[in-house]
Amino acid sequence: MEGNVVREGKTKILYKEKPGELIMEFKDSITAMNGRLKETIPGKGEVCSKITEIIFSHLEKNGVNTHFISRVSEKKLRVKELEMYPIEVVCRNIAFGSLLKRLPLRSGEELKRPVIEFYYKSDELGDPMLNEDHLAILGVSESEIKEIRGTTLKTNELLKELFRNAGLKLVDFKLEFGKYKSNILIGDEFSPDNFRAWLENRPVDKDLFRMGEGRDTVIKAYLEVLKRLEKVVN
Repeated sequence: MEGNVVREGKTKILYKEKPGELIMEFKDSITAMNGRLKETIPGKGEVCSKITEIIFSHLEKNGVNTHFISRVSEKKLRVKELEMYPIEVVCRNIAFGSLLKRLPLRSGEELKRPVIEFYYKSDELGDPMLNEDHLAILGVSESEIKEIRGTTLKTNELLKELFRNAGLKLVDFKLEFGKYKSNILIGDEFSPDNFRAWLENRPVDKDLFRMGEGRDTVIKAYLEVLKRLEKVVN
């Protein structure tokens, strides 16, 4: 299978299995600051793949379409092959991170409504924020923007409740989208690598790595998220 690599990123490898399907393998690596910080955390790939499976299965059961098909092995998921949009969609529920640099908000303040942001997926350009005119230049139509926004908001409502039932607070998250047979699906992953979650107002996500915490602290937090999610979906 190693000879059929379609794409390799900082934390995942995509392999071609058959027409219309890929194998997504999660690495044990973790990165931050556009790859300037790197580390290997044994077991992380398996944990992230399991959290992604839980989240995408929950979304599918509640009418949100994703590229997830099935589990292959400890670190590998079978997914539909998407024609990806070159954008990242961020949904924010709580004022934190870069939002504090743009709006006069207090850190940790609950937002009056979810904030949706679009970013151009480009490490070279630093993932700049986009408006809808920029999205049009990138070839994303008004109807596609509307559907992506709607799917993101529905995902947010479903996952805020799921995380709340797990004793966690969903601060914000990033989604990627792609087309499969003319349908727009959520792709990529959903794990503590691309969402922020707090347990009693303490991070249990990649912010720990950004803050300089060691591998043991990071994997312990990821495992806590997995344990709590498994408990509420089983």
